[in-house]
Order: sequence, then C-alpha cells, then structure tokens
Amino acid sequence: MNSPLSGSNDPPFTAVICLNQERRKMKQDGTAHSLGFLYLAAFYMEKGMKDMEKLTQLKDEGLKKIEQCGSVSELQSLRVLYLGKKGPIQEVMKSMKDLPKEERPAFGAKVNEVKALFAAAIEARKTILDEKELLEKLEREKIDISLDGVKPAMGNMHPLMLIQQELE
Repeated sequence: MNSPLSGSNDPPFTAVICLNQERRKMKQDGTAHSLGFLYLAAFYMEKGMKDMEKLTQLKDEGLKKIEQCGSVSELQSLRVLYLGKKGPIQEVMKSMKDLPKEERPAFGAKVNEVKALFAAAIEARKTILDEKELLEKLEREKIDISLDGVKPAMGNMHPLMLIQQELE
C-alpha cells in the first residue's frame, strides 16, 4: 500500500499532496489570496491526467480492434471511426482547449503520435489482409493447364442440310 510519503508513481495522488502542502505554506505566509489559482491549477492538472488516461485507453482499445479486424471493409470502417472528423481522437483534441497553455504542446504531440500509430497500424493490417485476400483469390481461380481445352465448333451447316433437318 502506498503512503503519501513513499513517492507514489500515481500522478494525480502526488499532485494532490503537493497542492495541499503548497496550500498550507500559503496560509502560513499570509498569501492565501492566491489559493483560487492553486485550485484552478489542480483542476486543470487532474483534467489533463484524465485526458491522457482516456487517450491511452483509446490507443489500447483501437490497436486491439485493428489487430482483430478480419476484412478490408471492417478495417476501413475502423479507420473512419478512429481517424474521422467525428471520432474519439477528435473529441480528445477538442478537450485540449481546456488544458493550460504549458500542457497543450505535449498533449497535442501525444495525440498526433497516437494518430500516426493508428494510421501505421491500419496500413500494416491492410497490407496483410490484401495479401491474404489475393492468396485466397488465386486459390479459388486456379486453372489446370494440363487439361484439354474445349474446341470451338468451326463453321456453319450448309443451308440445304439445315432445311433437310427441319423437315425430318
């Protein structure tokens, strides 16, 4: 079990401890009028952590779905779902406006990294599925060239022979 002093790796918990320590110092110094800023910073820090966690979860979920994809059409629908204008990555990008200016570049770089990772994973999976589809098609359309071909009928019957067959 992690105690507050054990140097926990959990960023939101560590941030809360640091903010509480800072708040105590500010009360002792008499500079408590800027506590509102401190709480605002805590809110944005927590929101940034939530967005990063959401982005990580989105990345893991998306890569898993891409890997399980069985056809090119499914892969195309996943590409539109994740990289499209109304996809979850765009929603995360829209939430960037709520982050402080200092965190925006790092968060934007992380989002762009995830987008590039998705695009590369989709492209790699597409090449695998295309090759698989081509092999299946070649297997279905296999032609045995050792078989005799069907010879086309040459010419037509003589008109007198046609009339004779009609009469019989």
